[in-house]
Amino acid sequence: MRVFRNNIEKTIFFKTLILGVVLNFSLYIYLPYVMDIFFNLNSHFTPILEANGRNLRIVLDNIVALIFKPFMVPYFSLLLSAIVYSYAFVLLYRYLNIEDENFRELFPYCIIFPCFTLLNPFYHDVTYYSINFLLSVVSFIVIVNFNKKYKYIIFLIIYLYILFIYQLNFFFIISLLFFDIVRKVLEGESIKRVILCGIKYFTAVVATIVVYSVLLKILNVGMYMRDAGFNIFNLLKTYAAFLILPFKDYMQINELLVSKISILIIYLIILFLLLKVIKNDKYEKSVKLFLLFLIIIFPIAMNSVLLILKNPSRAMFAELYLIIVPYFLIKYSDLNVKENKIVNSVLFLSIIILVLSNFYTVNARYLELKNRNDAEKSWTIELVSTIKNTEGYSKDTKIVFLTQTEGNISGKNLFDFYEDYDYSRFGAEYASSLLRYNYGEGLDLALNYYGAFKYNKVSKEEMESILNNSDVKNMPLYPSYGSVKRIDNIIIVKFY
Repeated sequence: MRVFRNNIEKTIFFKTLILGVVLNFSLYIYLPYVMDIFFNLNSHFTPILEANGRNLRIVLDNIVALIFKPFMVPYFSLLLSAIVYSYAFVLLYRYLNIEDENFRELFPYCIIFPCFTLLNPFYHDVTYYSINFLLSVVSFIVIVNFNKKYKYIIFLIIYLYILFIYQLNFFFIISLLFFDIVRKVLEGESIKRVILCGIKYFTAVVATIVVYSVLLKILNVGMYMRDAGFNIFNLLKTYAAFLILPFKDYMQINELLVSKISILIIYLIILFLLLKVIKNDKYEKSVKLFLLFLIIIFPIAMNSVLLILKNPSRAMFAELYLIIVPYFLIKYSDLNVKENKIVNSVLFLSIIILVLSNFYTVNARYLELKNRNDAEKSWTIELVSTIKNTEGYSKDTKIVFLTQTEGNISGKNLFDFYEDYDYSRFGAEYASSLLRYNYGEGLDLALNYYGAFKYNKVSKEEMESILNNSDVKNMPLYPSYGSVKRIDNIIIVKFY
């Protein structure tokens, strides 16, 4: 298979790559520190990745670290992910085979959607996430376009690879396979052949999940599901995610009013095109009914990740369809010249506005991360200064930080003690503080990184004595006066 089949594919690749670099220009400047840059690969990531089912990344980490040292270099990770995404777009465009010139112009702008940008600051994750997206597209093309009998084996191998690296990409493949079923109907294949094809796709997906589960059992590796579970309410959420997108901040793609309006206009265009397709005399009545059925359940396939999870925006590639679906339907909707001109003009303008809105939102998120980092750094340096100025402090003095060790009891955590800026615009997942990480451990990381401060820790026996000390119980919480105090030759900082 040729890397590029024509100049159009080359244009899409380089256009996407340039957009990816330009999009992250703020990130290159601000270079916010995120949690994954603090951790040693083997000592930290191994247990975390095993718990999350990302087992193959442990092996890949060591291979990459052997070739590229240091491993988590922000500029390297961002550029590599942009290159990988760009070629994935080429392969997806090759399958879609949409000849519309406007589509060719706009398709690379999908790189600006939040599903491709939320993990950009996480320099460890972003490379694997982009690779998994590429592999998702490759596995889809294998099962759809390959004529070899062993294509299902290849699909299974790639699919397993995806699941072992980043499980959420599993859902994107489902939406692509369903999209292919709709395409087959519109291309005029018989309903019988389409249903048979759908059964084959379904069987391949289920077989992969079964093999994956068996391998986890054999390897004796657990899988952290993050409270995932299917219920009827989740089924309704798949429709809600689709229907309320123009009206509510649901997937970080529509924070601005102009983006909401743009999405609503795109929806109206899609609805108009669907009506034109259904009315098209080219299709028989039975085909139209079957097509209508597929359209009705399309939101389930498109947002299938919501069938078991709440709202993991990083895996909701449904945003792609805002550009793909309308241009895909134009081909089958039998528009006259005037209708075609109006639809293309309005659609092009709406998508450009949506792209500009997301460009703003993404860079606002990067700036938000920088503000959070600056606040963390100032807070940490001030804490270190307070400790060093405490009477009786020396470099050999033992220090204890009274923090929560698990959970978020009574809604309190270290973040509450220095937050002067609203970081909740994009949700905690995207602006999560280093100081929130495992509470005490996150504080140690901040002290070491921001304040270049290491300290002697107390023993378990000393900790029990401190917790039972009446003077400690009467201490106020940091940063109040008296919240940092030397008691029995131990400096105590009381956060909770």
